[in-house]
Amino acid sequence: MGRWEGPTQGQKHVHVLQTANEPGRTVDAARCEWNAQSPDRAGARVAHLNRTLFTFTLLLWLPVLAFAKPAAARPAAKKPEPVKVDKALVKRCADPKRKDTRECVQLRASQKGPDAKGKAKEDKPVAKGEKSKESKKSAKDDDDKPKALSAKEKKQIAALKSTCADKKKAKSAQCKKFFADEKERADAAEHAKTRKLCADKKNAKSAQCKKFLASEKKKSQTVSVCGRKYGIAKKNEKVGSFARRYRVAEGTLRSWNAIGTAAKLKGGKRYLVYKSPHDGVTLKGGVLLEGDDEHFIIQRPQRGWGKPILVDAIRLGVHATQRQSPLLPHLIVGDLSKEGGGCLPPHKSHRGGVDADVGMYFRGAHQRKWLGPATPDTLDADRTWQLLRAFLSTGRLQYAFIDYSLHQPLYEAGLRAGEPEEHLKAWFQWPRPFENAHETIIRHLSGHDNHMHVRFTCDNEETCALPDDAKLRLEHARIEMLGSVAREPNRPRAALHRQGTPAVSAAMP
Repeated sequence: MGRWEGPTQGQKHVHVLQTANEPGRTVDAARCEWNAQSPDRAGARVAHLNRTLFTFTLLLWLPVLAFAKPAAARPAAKKPEPVKVDKALVKRCADPKRKDTRECVQLRASQKGPDAKGKAKEDKPVAKGEKSKESKKSAKDDDDKPKALSAKEKKQIAALKSTCADKKKAKSAQCKKFFADEKERADAAEHAKTRKLCADKKNAKSAQCKKFLASEKKKSQTVSVCGRKYGIAKKNEKVGSFARRYRVAEGTLRSWNAIGTAAKLKGGKRYLVYKSPHDGVTLKGGVLLEGDDEHFIIQRPQRGWGKPILVDAIRLGVHATQRQSPLLPHLIVGDLSKEGGGCLPPHKSHRGGVDADVGMYFRGAHQRKWLGPATPDTLDADRTWQLLRAFLSTGRLQYAFIDYSLHQPLYEAGLRAGEPEEHLKAWFQWPRPFENAHETIIRHLSGHDNHMHVRFTCDNEETCALPDDAKLRLEHARIEMLGSVAREPNRPRAALHRQGTPAVSAAMP
C-alpha cells in the first residue's frame, strides 16, 4: 500500500508514494502543486476579516451612541375600569324635577360613554370655594326654569281648572288661590323666557332687554348687608297695597320713606320696608381692647372697640382664667365693634360696643390663630366654664349665645366645680328644647360653635362702666369662686361661703 507524508519545515511539498512494486520511489510535488489552500486556513482568514470590520464599525458609532438619549418607554395602555352605577342616584334622576341637576347631567353623560373622538372627557379639578362653568350654568338654568310638575300635580291642576271654570265657584278661596298660583307660574315662565332672550348679546341692546336688566339690577339691591330690606313698587301701586305686600304698617312705611300723604307710589322705585332693631345704633365713649400674647389676642384689632363694661369684663375675666393655667393655650377674641360703632358686616348687632364674640378654650397644647369650631370632645369645658362664670359674676351679662351641642359639657363642668344645680338650671337652656330659650342667659343660636356671643347691659348709658364690686370680684377671682376645675366632683359650695370671703359671697347672683 502507499502512504502519504507531509512536508517538513523549510522543505517543498514532496509526495512520497510507495507502492508494493517500487518501494522508496519519490515524486516531486512541485509539478502538481495545489492551487487551492486547505479549508481550515481559509475559514480563519474570513473570521479575522470580520473581526476587523466589526472593530472599525464600532469605533465609528461609539461617539453617536455616547450622546444619544434613551427612548422613553411607552406606557402600557390601561384597561378602562367598569363604571359603577349608583342605583339610588338613578332612581332620583328618574324624577323629572331632578333631571336637570348637575349630578343627573353627569350620570347621563357617563351612561352615553366617550365623546365623538373616542376619548372620555375628564372632569377638571375645581378649587375649593369655586364652581366650574358647567355648574354655574346649570345652577343658573335651574333658577330660570320653572319647576316641572309631577303627574299628580298636573291632575290636580286639571281638576281645579275645570272646577273654577264655573263662575259660581270661581269666587271661592280655593279658586282664588288657584288663579294666583297660575299667574305666578305664568310670570315665572315669562321671566325665564325673557332672561334667555336677553342673554344673547344681539338682543341685549333692545328696549325690552334694557328694561328687563334694569329691573333685575333693582331687585338685587333690595337687601342691604346692614339689616335693611327694600321693596320695588309696581306701576300706579297704592301705598296700602304695597305695605300689605311687604307686611309693614302703612304709617311706618310713610315715616321711613318720607312719602307724606301721597296715595300712590312711583313705579319701579325702591322703598324701605324693614329695619334691624339695631339700626342707627352708634358707639360713644368707646375703649379699645388691647390683647397680649400672654392672656389673649384680638383676631381683628380694628374691630376691638367697646364700652368700658365690655372691655373690662373681657380683660379681667380672661386674666383671672389664664392665671389658673398659665402654661395652657390662651384665648382668641373675635369682633366687638368698630371705632364709632355702626353697621359691622356680616354682623347684625355689634354696633353699640356691648356685644363681643369671645372664643373658647380647647384641649391640648396647640395654640390656634383663628376662631375654630369646637365639639364636646375638643372643648376645654372647665376653663371655658370658668370664663363664663366670671362673666356671670358681674351681674351684667344679659345673654350668651352658644351652640346647643356645647351646653351639656359646660353644664357638667359647672357641676364639677361645685356650682349649685339650681343656678345652672336657671342659667342654661339645656336640657330645654330649642324654642324655650328666652327665659335663660346661656342660649342656643346656630353658628356659635366656635365662639360665644356675649352681651352686657349698662346702668348708665353715657358712662357704661363696670361696677366697682364686679371689678373687685374679677380682680381677686379664684378657682373656687368662679367655678373651674375642682378635684372633688360635685363639691358643695356652702363650704366656700362659710369661709367668710367677701368676694366669694358677692359673686353669687
